[in-house]
Amino acid sequence: MSFVDHPLLEKPSVDIPTLLMSLGEISVALPTMSVAEIVSGVVIRPVKDGPQWLSGEVRWRERAVPLIDLQFLATERSYDYQEGDPIAVLNSAGGSDHYRFFAIRLQTVPRILRLMAPDLTEVENVALPGMAMALKINEVQYWLPDLVEIEQHWISFVERIANR
Repeated sequence: MSFVDHPLLEKPSVDIPTLLMSLGEISVALPTMSVAEIVSGVVIRPVKDGPQWLSGEVRWRERAVPLIDLQFLATERSYDYQEGDPIAVLNSAGGSDHYRFFAIRLQTVPRILRLMAPDLTEVENVALPGMAMALKINEVQYWLPDLVEIEQHWISFVERIANR
């Protein structure tokens, strides 16, 4: 379900708490219900033979969680993240019962905004890998990540490694 098709938006007076996040060259908007936690200062462990969009793995609440560089996945351009930059741990989108969380790298701490239907406009005819759509929020363009597609990249990588 896209942000624009969200049932709450059928009621213009109902707001959706949303996190606006900078990933380097692009910015994303995610409903807060998609985000398990924002953390910083985590240690990133490299993943052997990992693709460029996989920054590594982090420990979060006693779990190993894949850390996705969504900026690279979407644009195939790296952003020079700094040590200690925050990450967003996201709830699984349902692509697999085995992976309940994954994380994305952030450039800055997200800010929260309560969005209402009149605040959103879908941007037509633009596409990026890993993104469901582009939105204009108060005249600024944000991307809505496709959490199922992002999760599927991780699942495909794990399956390739397992079949070696």
